[in-house]
Amino acid sequence: MKKGAIIIALISVAMATVIFVCAHLHYCGLINIHHPYCSTFDDFTKFYGDKLRGSLFAGFLTLGGFLLSLKTFIVVNMKKEVFESPVYKKKWDEQKKLDTKNQMGKRYSPLRYLSGVLYAAIVSCLSTAVLQLTVGLVDSFLAALVCLWAVAVSLLLLAWALWLIRANLVRMFDYLDNQDAEDNSQDGQGNLPK
Repeated sequence: MKKGAIIIALISVAMATVIFVCAHLHYCGLINIHHPYCSTFDDFTKFYGDKLRGSLFAGFLTLGGFLLSLKTFIVVNMKKEVFESPVYKKKWDEQKKLDTKNQMGKRYSPLRYLSGVLYAAIVSCLSTAVLQLTVGLVDSFLAALVCLWAVAVSLLLLAWALWLIRANLVRMFDYLDNQDAEDNSQDGQGNLPK
């Protein structure tokens, strides 16, 4: 998880830098090393304060609450439906025997990892919402840039969490399909009950 967090931090800083440079080139021309700030950016600060700050606050506060309820639902259902099933335990034990370098981790490691990423996304979304009402109130281009950088970090963490949720849901649905196929083959008919 630490490696993923470092990658997200680097990507978000790179995104903020590229956006600043592109905006500077578009609105002010080449960047003067001695005076990198351009007075045209003062208009952006007003735009951010009037149009973006309130919507970002409400959106990220809502998103943080939604992710909190989603975390509980996903983690509990995955644990109950997949990770505690005898079939998964049997397959995991078979794979663990083949793992000579002990790189598989523990049986609940994927679930712990998902839970950690979701927690980081929740904290990031709520922190982004709080930043909009604290730092975002400062009438400064740098303050607006910090708040928008927090938005980028939160969105990257959200994308990472959604990717992990999808991977775990695919695992759960594969398990349920296999379980259904085994139940149908035990019926002897292979047909669904009427």
